[in-house]
Amino acid sequence: MAFCSHCGNEIAEGTAFCAKCGQPVAAAQPAPVVEEPAPVVEEPAPVAEEPAPSPFSQPIAGQAAPQQSYQAPQQPFAQQPYPGQMPPQQPYQAPNAYQAFNPADHTAEFDPEDIAKNKDRAIISYLGLAFLAPLLGAKHSPVSQFHAKQGGNLFLCEVALNIVTTILSAILTAISWRLIFVGTLISLVVNIAILVFAVMGIVYAATGKAKELPLIGSIRIIK
Repeated sequence: MAFCSHCGNEIAEGTAFCAKCGQPVAAAQPAPVVEEPAPVVEEPAPVAEEPAPSPFSQPIAGQAAPQQSYQAPQQPFAQQPYPGQMPPQQPYQAPNAYQAFNPADHTAEFDPEDIAKNKDRAIISYLGLAFLAPLLGAKHSPVSQFHAKQGGNLFLCEVALNIVTTILSAILTAISWRLIFVGTLISLVVNIAILVFAVMGIVYAATGKAKELPLIGSIRIIK
């Protein structure tokens, strides 16, 4: 059923004009068709193809592969000196006093038979001026020469220290008679040290050891 768009009167189907107001009846227009959008199909992303290796980048058969250039390791920033700055110095290390009081042992360098036969000559090498006996009379015995030179070093050090202490005592006495005991004490200490070294040398010789004396044993005074 249709109605007049001007007066609203009911109009029968097939009527061209309204029976009430005489206005022409507009043809009924079909409802618009709403078209649904077509579904969007997502295409897969194209896969990037890796470029084919260049024939120039591949090594020829029998040819060694190219080596990477050497890169020196870089020092940390804190260790690199500034331009004009001195490089960091190593910490000072004091000399090892233990080596001075634990001298080298040369026993393995001598013949055991020579050591056994010449123990008496080695012992007398540490009795003051008696070191001249094995030094001059036992040149065929290397171990006797070794102990004679050690005893000679000890004797020469004793003479030099006695001269120094005598001069020092005279100077102290000239300054004041109360300083006499200081010079006497110094001389006593020197003589005790010489005696201790002499006993050590005698013990080394008696036990068959060719060991240097502490402090003075490495000094080559007598060739």
